[in-house]
Amino acid sequence: MSAHRLARVRRVRELQERVLRAEWANAERAAAEAEEAVQRLVDVRRDASARFAQKTAVGQLDPREILSDEAVLDRLEAAIIASRAHVRAARRHAETQRVPWQARRTDAEALQRLESKQRARESAERARVEQAQMDDQTSARRARMRVEADEAATEAAAQETEESET
Repeated sequence: MSAHRLARVRRVRELQERVLRAEWANAERAAAEAEEAVQRLVDVRRDASARFAQKTAVGQLDPREILSDEAVLDRLEAAIIASRAHVRAARRHAETQRVPWQARRTDAEALQRLESKQRARESAERARVEQAQMDDQTSARRARMRVEADEAATEAAAQETEESET
């Protein structure tokens, strides 16, 4: 695969990874908000329970009020139980959102490494081609120098022969 194609695929995967990360972050945020809601309910129940305990301690024992307060505490407990179930579901949902995001992130990182290796291979190939061209130029220069040296030697021998004949 060419470096250009790898870069394009990597950019698409990174975009997909960002979308999945945003979906996971939204799911995490919803789970955190659900946990905060549970904590608020627990605080309200604790305060209501404390007020109920105060009333019973001071002897304000109107039966209708006791029943009403107990009903409020029961409803708060039921809301806490339901909210905790909602938190568990929200956490499971966040986890299901995290898994594809991590897989896509791993894919994007692998493509980035592959792209880097491809660039290194292409760079090595360019260096090899450049070295081959330089070797060819050097070989051609040496061949020319040998030919010139042979021609010079031949010419020098011819001059010597002429000089020795005269």
